[in-house]
Order: sequence, then structure tokens, then C-alpha cells
Amino acid sequence: MTTNKKRLAAFDMDGTLLNDKKEITPKTEKVLKELQKQGVELAFITGRVYVSPYYYAKVHGLNLMIAATNGSHVADENGNMIYEAKLDKETVNKVLDLLKNTGFYFHLYPIDGLITSEENQTNPLSEIKGRMPEGYEDKMRRVILPYEELYNIDDDIYKIIIITDDNEARLKFRELLDREGIFNSSSWHNNIEITSSKGTKKYGIESMIEKLGITWDDVWAFGDNENDLPMLQLAGHPFIMGNATDEIKKASKATVVGDNDDEGVANALIKEFNLNC
Repeated sequence: MTTNKKRLAAFDMDGTLLNDKKEITPKTEKVLKELQKQGVELAFITGRVYVSPYYYAKVHGLNLMIAATNGSHVADENGNMIYEAKLDKETVNKVLDLLKNTGFYFHLYPIDGLITSEENQTNPLSEIKGRMPEGYEDKMRRVILPYEELYNIDDDIYKIIIITDDNEARLKFRELLDREGIFNSSSWHNNIEITSSKGTKKYGIESMIEKLGITWDDVWAFGDNENDLPMLQLAGHPFIMGNATDEIKKASKATVVGDNDDEGVANALIKEFNLNC
């Protein structure tokens, strides 16, 4: 049933909207398009760089808003930027200083791809799959530079992601970042994400709320990890995936739905909006 009241449904991608093969299933696509027919505004709100959700939307014929790099770069349905919170150069360089000799894989996110160091290419974590929908891999810019040249790049940087399977070292590095006053979060068990403190999903959705003239009560938000908490704790209709950890489920205070690999988002939307899909 359609309504004149504006509503926003916002979806994290990895571990939430996408299945474990990094796909939007046909059923999920059908549900999203049915929501749009009912007048519900849709948004991807993801830690991914903007070019990735942009092409996912293009492939699936979805016209929606995108909050990329955890909400530090937000664009409307036409690709017009409505909010940004870049990392300042001093913070980027400070993080580069701290990362030296750690052995962690990392890359920097400008708007259209990733930038990393030559030294990172020997790291087994350097080839991360599933950033782009199949057939669009060449649309993401990849820049590989000697470490010292990373200090001199001209690109605006929206996020730095650090990946390591050494959990103890990861947690210690997060403590170091905290002591240095560098805002950080996490979207997976083996990563650290560094953005501006105003580059979170809370601020990303707030920019959409302002554009649409609605409130947090009119937001349906779906997520699965720590970086989703800022939006889940404010949304009027928060949902946490069944595949999230118990710690995140408790912190989110959200309704638990099915797993991402079992179309948990689609099934929850069918029930919430009484869809005939």
C-alpha cells in the first residue's frame, strides 16, 4: 500500500544486503523495486568507496541515494554530492607514520578507487575480492605507489582501511589510534576503518533526512557490524542481521532478522511493508 508520507530504507551492503558471494539476489532486487513503487526512498550506506555501490545500483536498475565510505561521502539519486567529511591531510600523514613497519595491509579511499603502497603487494590480504559487481572491475581506479609517495598524493581521502588477521595486534593498534585522537571503527572482524569523526553512517543518514524533510522515526536501517551502530541506535526502525555477533546485536538494540546469506533483508522488508513478493 502506498502512502504520501516519505520514508527511507537504508542498507549496509557487506554482511547485510549482499549475500556471501557479494551479490544482490533476484529476490532482493525485486523487493527493493517494489518498495520504490510504494514511494519508499532507498539508500546504500556502506563502508565501500562510492564507485562500488554506484555500479551495484546501476547493474540492478536501482535509483537511490548512496552514502559511501561509512557516510563520509553522500550523493543523491543523480550523483550530486549532498554531504562530505574528508580526512584532513595531517590525519592521513599521521596514520601513515603509525602504519610504518606494522606489516598491516592498508589502502586509502579517494572517491573512485583505492591507493596503496608497493610494499603492500606482497601481503596475502592485498587482493580483496568483491569490491565491484561482476564485469565492472575495471571501473575502480587502483593506484600503487612507493610508501613515501603516499604522503604527496593530491586526492581527497575519505577513509583509510587497515586489515590484519592478527587480532591482538589489531586491537592494540586501535588503542594507539585512540590515544592519538584518531577516530576509528570496524566493519569486519579483521579490519580498522579510519574516517573523520563526522564521516559516520549517522551523519550520512542525517544528510539524507534533511534532504527528504523527514526524521529518524521515518528511517528503516539495516546493518551487521560496529560501523552500523551510529545509525541503528537512532533509526526509528532498526534491524540487525542474524549473522552479526552477539555483542553487536546487544549494542544495536535492534530487531534481529535473518542472515545476509538467507535474504534476511528482503524477508524483513516483505513483512514490514506487507509486500506481495
